[in-house]
Amino acid sequence: TEEEEDETNDHISMSDGSGHPPTIYQYCQNQDSIPQIPTTQDCLETEIMSNPKYDPVGVCAQVLGTYFHNKYGTTVYPCLPHQVEWVRLKMGDRIPKVVPLRLLKILRRCGYTNIETYMSKRCWKFETYLLEKENGGSNVKDDERYTPKKNEILKRGMKLLHQAGIQDVFLHNVIWVSSKNFATLDPFETKLMCRYHTSTQTFFVNDALVTKKHLPHHLSGANNEDEEDMMDTVDEEEEDEQVLMGKRAFLLGMYIAQEHPDGTRLVRYLLRHSKLSCEKK
Repeated sequence: TEEEEDETNDHISMSDGSGHPPTIYQYCQNQDSIPQIPTTQDCLETEIMSNPKYDPVGVCAQVLGTYFHNKYGTTVYPCLPHQVEWVRLKMGDRIPKVVPLRLLKILRRCGYTNIETYMSKRCWKFETYLLEKENGGSNVKDDERYTPKKNEILKRGMKLLHQAGIQDVFLHNVIWVSSKNFATLDPFETKLMCRYHTSTQTFFVNDALVTKKHLPHHLSGANNEDEEDMMDTVDEEEEDEQVLMGKRAFLLGMYIAQEHPDGTRLVRYLLRHSKLSCEKK
């Protein structure tokens, strides 16, 4: 038949001219004849190992995950090519390793969660802090996340939010998150200052806003007339600390407004408290 003749001609063209089928070496030398397998498509192993229907316990995925862990170490994080820069920026203590999507689907079943889940469990720890909140506070005695200074900044931040017309945020809607959870990451540069938990309507705020001794230079100029009113009765020797607390409270309100599900809240807050809107002409 014509198909058999075409197949025979293909073998002859790749052989040494003797008419015999090509050797493996000859076949590999002809790159055009080797079908390119797209790694973005699932293979049989991926469909079986990543599907709870065929592997309910995930034994195969665990074996592959253990092999990946032993080969590349604990600091490597598997990701797709377009996620490399994101991993470097948001997960400073992890080294991105580009892997095919069909492999990544299997690794997701053995501890290598997606980036958002990784950050929420390891850094923000939503479930842990929400459980503490339900139990009436922290389970750790003398927890450094709860100090009079933080409470004062939180109260000032709430006042600024309410003055800007943001009336649906209260003290009980905010939880401080320890900056130690973020390892060596700079929360200001990596935008890890605040996250909003939709189901509980809770704002998780990185306490680096309070614990950092000095604010970044580009943020240290934030001020507003409302905070000046708060400091009318402050002694001259304590003014520097009070001014700094006012700036931190302003930033706290700004980050909460930025994460608010209503996108107009940040604009409203900035227009109410920015230096330009408060400037007297």
